[in-house]
Amino acid sequence: FRSAKVRVLNWMGHHFEAQKMLDKVPDSMRNDREILEDRLYAARWGGNPAEAVNVSKRLESTFADNQQIRTLTRDTRLAFGNSLQGGFRYVSDSDGLIDRTRSGEFGIHLTPGQQLHAGYSFRDFLLTTPLSLRRYELGWSGVVTRRIGSYATASEVDYDRTGIHKIIGDGGLSVIMNDSSRLILGGGTIAMDAFNAIAHSVTGPFFSGELVLTPAYRSRIDVRYAQYRFSDGVRRDRSDLEGLQQVTSNPYAKIRFGWRSNLMWHDRGTDDFYSPASFMAHMMVAQSYGKIARSLDYFAE
Repeated sequence: FRSAKVRVLNWMGHHFEAQKMLDKVPDSMRNDREILEDRLYAARWGGNPAEAVNVSKRLESTFADNQQIRTLTRDTRLAFGNSLQGGFRYVSDSDGLIDRTRSGEFGIHLTPGQQLHAGYSFRDFLLTTPLSLRRYELGWSGVVTRRIGSYATASEVDYDRTGIHKIIGDGGLSVIMNDSSRLILGGGTIAMDAFNAIAHSVTGPFFSGELVLTPAYRSRIDVRYAQYRFSDGVRRDRSDLEGLQQVTSNPYAKIRFGWRSNLMWHDRGTDDFYSPASFMAHMMVAQSYGKIARSLDYFAE
């Protein structure tokens, strides 16, 4: 009964509650395959990556001939191993702006819960004249305790046309209050990437707060507020609200429906970026994501 309840709790995303129940499992059952699988899922998604890696190794050594276990432990190694990523993006909007981005990042786990990463982003813009924005970043992210995670980044931003170089950075703290609520606090400085803002090297110190709620199974509500004070003297206040409900769940198509609202206010206008006194957008949202093949995932909105 306890094993079945733990599995249901993991499916529902209640990983902290699942870990509490697993701590009460008698010693005679601690090497049971289902118990170890449940412990791995609860630890991996419940803020205890070191425990997840240790359990994964125990599963791999005890049930080495089981294909399902090999897949599970491989996914765990990938999640907490080193990574090399590359990306390319092309955008062309109705005003004639073309935005091409090339990016790359290398990440290395110092421990299962501590990662360093270094990356770059080269962006080329073409409208009336060509502009380029180069960014080089070094960052850290990690698990401080089972309920607290954090990150910090530092970046050098090069504005090729003007020859200006700026150092910016940001950081954040994520606090998991319980299985149904998470509080995220952040702050730092951004490089504004609107076309005219790049020409004038506009940056913006900011702070933000976000509350993520999962009030029911497969449902999510995300509320966010942020304030920016840009170097051209403009203050922006922004609020975002998103609610999503997952209606199907299988490996090939997880479908979610919901609503997203974005609201912005500016204390004055500027030619550097879009800055109306007030702005709001409300959108119905449909998302689908899943696996196309064993090593190929997709996401569509």
